[in-house]
Amino acid sequence: MEKRALAFIDILGFSNIVYSSPDKVMKIISIVKGYSRDIRSKKNDEYDDQRLLPAIFGGSGADIYAMIKTSSYKLLNDSDFQITYFSDSIVASCKPEYIESLITIVSNIVNALLEVPCLCRGGIAIDDAYHDRGDIVGIAMIRAYKIESEIANYPRVVLENSVANIILEIGKEFETKLGNYPRFEGKVRTSATNPKDKIMRDFDGSYILRPFYRSSYTGSLLYSGDKGAENAARNKWLGKWRSFILSEIEKETDEKVKLKQYWLAKKYNDFVKEFETDNDLLDIEWV
Repeated sequence: MEKRALAFIDILGFSNIVYSSPDKVMKIISIVKGYSRDIRSKKNDEYDDQRLLPAIFGGSGADIYAMIKTSSYKLLNDSDFQITYFSDSIVASCKPEYIESLITIVSNIVNALLEVPCLCRGGIAIDDAYHDRGDIVGIAMIRAYKIESEIANYPRVVLENSVANIILEIGKEFETKLGNYPRFEGKVRTSATNPKDKIMRDFDGSYILRPFYRSSYTGSLLYSGDKGAENAARNKWLGKWRSFILSEIEKETDEKVKLKQYWLAKKYNDFVKEFETDNDLLDIEWV
């Protein structure tokens, strides 16, 4: 065993998805396998080609290329990074020195699944673990699973405090080297590649992966420069997510479960407000 940063992700309502929507199941599999294939198919020396970068990490190739050249953030091989998918669970792990890569990749997967749409809950921890393809065992796995099952509660991915502290420190180093990139604090202004922008503090003090971060909708707004494309993205994704959240709330009869849907509605509204538009807000109170 060795020290590894490990993420355990549970796809919520997966049994119902299997019975009701085989096409959605295949889309989920395609997303997870796609990231796993991208990670394993490229070597570190290929990172000199900026065209390869956005496909894996999102954002602009130039920004990510600059970050790679000034930090330890680089492409991972099999010994550095592992990802395993079985039924409704995803486990991804890496050596601690590459933890910012784990945060980026898991954030991308979770938000890509949100676009299906389907919800995830998870935990991320650092401790001893053995992870080789489908073989996974260790304290990090136990702790990440306990975070998912006992602390996350809502459709969110919770970071252990030690993990969050590392990401915040990496973020400070990133800002020192590349300048203070505009972040998702108020109006979105430009691309944000700082690892700490992918996490946020939730209502209970937990650090979580930022919902909706680096979604197709967000990417279109940030990078297209085309107002028509931006409006099309808004109509597509905000409408899709709004309908999905409302339908989940309306069909749910368990008040405890419905509270979790209200949490997601609150995060959706926060996301919409970042673009200074109130037309797409959900008229729902969450306390």
